[in-house]
Amino acid sequence: YDNGETENVPVTEAMCSDYVSDKTGKQTVTVTYGGKTLTFDITVNEKQLTGITVKTVPAKTEYVEGTGLDITGGVITAAYDNGKTEDVDMTTEMISGFDNTKLGKQTITVTYGTKTTTFEVTVKEKTLEKIDVTTAPSKMTVIEGQDLDVTDGVLTVTYDNGTTKTVNMTNSMITEYDKTKVGTQTVTVSYTENGVTKTTTLDVTVQEKSIVKVELVSAPDKTTVLEGKEIDLTGAKIRVTYDNGTVDENVEVTSDMISGFDNSQIGSQNISVKYKGVTADVTFEVTVQAKSVREIAVTTTPKTEYIEGNEFTSEGGKITVFYDNDTTKIVDFSADSVVVTPADTSVPGSNKEVTVTYTENGKVYTAKYKINVAEKTLV
Repeated sequence: YDNGETENVPVTEAMCSDYVSDKTGKQTVTVTYGGKTLTFDITVNEKQLTGITVKTVPAKTEYVEGTGLDITGGVITAAYDNGKTEDVDMTTEMISGFDNTKLGKQTITVTYGTKTTTFEVTVKEKTLEKIDVTTAPSKMTVIEGQDLDVTDGVLTVTYDNGTTKTVNMTNSMITEYDKTKVGTQTVTVSYTENGVTKTTTLDVTVQEKSIVKVELVSAPDKTTVLEGKEIDLTGAKIRVTYDNGTVDENVEVTSDMISGFDNSQIGSQNISVKYKGVTADVTFEVTVQAKSVREIAVTTTPKTEYIEGNEFTSEGGKITVFYDNDTTKIVDFSADSVVVTPADTSVPGSNKEVTVTYTENGKVYTAKYKINVAEKTLV
């Protein structure tokens, strides 16, 4: 004061001027008191975000698989270190963590500045809504007795999320088709996905047919058959002509079409082919050859353990005869066709060989087995 005294006076907000609260950087503040002024410099730092919360979740929180996220109506509240808050509408740039192919509950992350918060949405499985025939199968007229083939047909599958996909037809999708019923038929096409089945229909025309001629195109590749074996009909083919002008070329001959074959009769045989009641114009010839022995083996051995001086016996022994037609037979050692050459049981020894011969059709076959002769002991 003018009397030489001084006084410390607290600065109040009312004394200050030239301060702008929302302007960052250096500012010069003027203090006025009793008509006198002075200034001081301050630095105003940018306010810092301290956290965000979801104020309002988006209006839509349930989605069908494959649809996009809609955040309309979503609002977050941003809090700052100056104690103030502000409401901010959600934008797509803030959102992460949404996967429209993942079913069930999902936690969606909202990022604003350096802070995050979350809310939940639910993605439910898309549901089959309808099916339509996009491309009809090319074979919608078939001959009586033929199976319906729809494998080149295409369906369009529509879901409740508005998406579609194409599906190739399969024969298993077809019901109510009767290949024995001549005329126009309406068949049902069914498609099932995730327990939901939708159907549509197709019209099919079945034409009557009858056979007028069966021709032998080729005989089997192998015309020689072993006794007891079945004919290998590989290569045997017929041509079937129908009264509607259609021809089934190179139909493979199967065992149920042939007659006149007896695999137990040795020699040449003429074989007839009959297809659906109509006999082929010519026969083919096969020759049945007698089976022959491939080898023999002792499969039931008689007594194999002896004491020095015991009499040798082949009682109970059997051989198995293996033929080249993969059949077998069991023959007793006592049979006239079997000769057993015994080992010497008068002298002790191990692994003494016994020879067994078998004769069939003038040929001799040999097998062996072993016996042991123990030294006699005093009792």
